Amino acid sequence: MPLRPQPSDKHIHRLLLRGTSYLRATLLAAVAILCFYYHEFIFGLLALALGLVEAGWRYELTIDTASHRYRFANYILGVSLNSWHPLPTIERIMIVNIRA
Repeated sequence: MPLRPQPSDKHIHRLLLRGTSYLRATLLAAVAILCFYYHEFIFGLLALALGLVEAGWRYELTIDTASHRYRFANYILGVSLNSWHPLPTIERIMIVNIRA
């Protein structure tokens, strides 16, 4: 499901490859609550941290057509540490109809 570009970045296109898994984050939060209930604070903190990372992690392809660059970005809690790469030159475009 592609994300809608903001008005300020009309030349940047984003394609969401893996979104947030709220089910996993909720299950990890439930495990953290159970660990805190049974006084297993280390495991509870670990499950809570994993749940926060799971709730805030997404993987997307970002293409900047104005600067001719792209990146596959892992966003963890809204921060991306991936670098930009130059777009290769386009030699040809093929449209193929594949029927199952």
